[in-house]
Amino acid sequence: MIKFIKKHKLFSILLVLTIITVIIAIIISALLDNNTKKEISNNIISMKNSIKSNSFHKTNITKNTIINNFITTLSIWTLGISIIGIPIVLLIYLFKVLLFTLEFIFLIINLKSINILFIPIYLLPSAINIFL
Repeated sequence: MIKFIKKHKLFSILLVLTIITVIIAIIISALLDNNTKKEISNNIISMKNSIKSNSFHKTNITKNTIINNFITTLSIWTLGISIIGIPIVLLIYLFKVLLFTLEFIFLIINLKSINILFIPIYLLPSAINIFL
């Protein structure tokens, strides 16, 4: 393991930054006031109800998601080929990790064990996006 860390310093630095970001997300979720937590809970419950009742527009969501992912990927690629873009790409990565962790925490808090399959299915695209 130590040989791997010495050989892949960038990976170990990224891993440490990811762990620090997860800890920051946990602290942020603990420091939120009750009104904000209730608002987040209401949004999650309304999202869950709209999925159950099938009242959301799948084509619009899919189209907007594809366009957003294409623009994000293009901008990350463009920024990544320059020296200036490397810290920006790193900040984008850490921001994605922060949002993923906060989503995971609030989904666990609000949905508990009732929807044990909903949480991984909902978070799978975000996890794939982070690791890519």
